[in-house]
Amino acid sequence: MNTQNRHRRTRAVLRCFGSLGLLAALVCTAERASAADLAIAAGQTVVLSGRHIFDTVTIAGTLKVRPFDPEAADETGWLELRAANIRLADTGRIDGDGAGWTSSATGGNGAAAGGNPDSMDTGNFPLPGGGGGHLEASGGSGVKLTGPCTALAAAGQDPNGSYMDPLGVGVMNGNHGRGGPGGVGLNNSQRGVVAVLGGAGGGGIILRAATMTLDGAVSANGEEGQEQLLTLSGSGAGGTIYIACNTCSFGPAAKLTATGGASLKRSSRASGAGAGGFIYLPASAASDVQTNVDAGLGSDPCATPTAGAAGLVEAADAISCLDADDDGYESASCGGLDCGDGDALVSPNATEICNGIDDDCDGETDEEPSEGSLCPVANELCQEGACVTQTPPPASELGLHGGLCSLKGPYPGATTRSTRDRYPTSWAWFLGLVSIFLAFRCTPRP
Repeated sequence: MNTQNRHRRTRAVLRCFGSLGLLAALVCTAERASAADLAIAAGQTVVLSGRHIFDTVTIAGTLKVRPFDPEAADETGWLELRAANIRLADTGRIDGDGAGWTSSATGGNGAAAGGNPDSMDTGNFPLPGGGGGHLEASGGSGVKLTGPCTALAAAGQDPNGSYMDPLGVGVMNGNHGRGGPGGVGLNNSQRGVVAVLGGAGGGGIILRAATMTLDGAVSANGEEGQEQLLTLSGSGAGGTIYIACNTCSFGPAAKLTATGGASLKRSSRASGAGAGGFIYLPASAASDVQTNVDAGLGSDPCATPTAGAAGLVEAADAISCLDADDDGYESASCGGLDCGDGDALVSPNATEICNGIDDDCDGETDEEPSEGSLCPVANELCQEGACVTQTPPPASELGLHGGLCSLKGPYPGATTRSTRDRYPTSWAWFLGLVSIFLAFRCTPRP
């Protein structure tokens, strides 16, 4: 081999390595976050309700529970997060305040709504509303403060509520831990009887994870009632915070609150305060976190009848493990076999498909099956999580050697068909080997 040919070979190798660097950079920078993750940055606010399953949840900003909407009663006023890992940073907050059952002029939503006063009791206008209740805790009564503290509106209490069933499954089509609202306040005006809606109850917040780290605040407090035209409405009860985890960690700033709204006082009337809510958490973490399920305070001189009843904090054993996505396999984060517990399509029993992830939890990604192919079309190959159609080049694009190295440009007509849009995987090593091979194979013959 003469000197000129050696120089030409060297330049070809350098060109291939330059191409390799560019290709590797393009592949690596194409990676993106999975759709199965929830990440809320500091200063960001996201609103959710209903049940959601993720691989990982990271909250440094605010996650608000979408308030109860009678038009979407089964999916609002509560939030359940299931994930392999949940982390609430010290700057993060999960806010379910006032997201629970709401007041209504014809009777509050939920079984534990505070009582509405009798609109025919015109001699005692303005009439205050009663406080909302929750589970076994009742709200306070709306009262007339003069004399013997005469009750004008009943306290709210759920006749079927039970601390043994804090999420209310089967009660009122599923209570989902929502606190009861305060009753309305009533007054007379030139336009007839005016109703002032009571404060909403706290929402239901359910967190389930194999590994959970809470350094921020989680709240499901009931709203205070309103005052309009000397009329007082009742306050809402605290909601529910239900935490289940296998490995649980609570930082010094972690705080869980589900308090009732306070009684309002005006002249000779006082509205009912909301009852305290319910907090359920692992016994191993109960002493490490601040909790508050106080009821709303009553109003003197009738503090006792206007006050709500305190809620309950219950400590239970940590769960043995978690199957967040209900696919029959527990999370690998707590010793189970499910390598993607935020996706019901990923488990040891799943079928591997071309999508860039390990569907069957065998430690390999997009591996070809023993029979058949990952891609359903005969001339398709699985590359970077997508099925790519391989279109052979026309003869005019081939050089003297008749090989791939003689292509004047990329394959014409190649198309990509993604089966599931997930993590693209880097195959830079494969590209590198191909580039090095082509560098030597494609060197022009002397």
